[in-house]
Amino acid sequence: MALGAAAGQQIEAQFHQFVDHTPAYGYNGVVLPGFLEYIGFGGVGGGHAAHRAAMRAAFGQVWRYAHDMGMKVHFQTAGRPRWRPFTRPG
Repeated sequence: MALGAAAGQQIEAQFHQFVDHTPAYGYNGVVLPGFLEYIGFGGVGGGHAAHRAAMRAAFGQVWRYAHDMGMKVHFQTAGRPRWRPFTRPG
């Protein structure tokens, strides 16, 4: 599914607004869903390289804006933890 130009511009404008207001609330970073969707593995991965390149092309400048505004940008991997939370005995 391709991201249309109008949708991309709307996402970019909304994210810029979010980043512009976030420091006023005392935050200095953002955590974004996705990690594997954006990185390349140097030829590894069954045909997903084009998808990753398209995702970086569509959203790279958005993430760069947050970085350039002084925000720390972290990408979150998908899925929930595979470990069980600690519980106290008794």
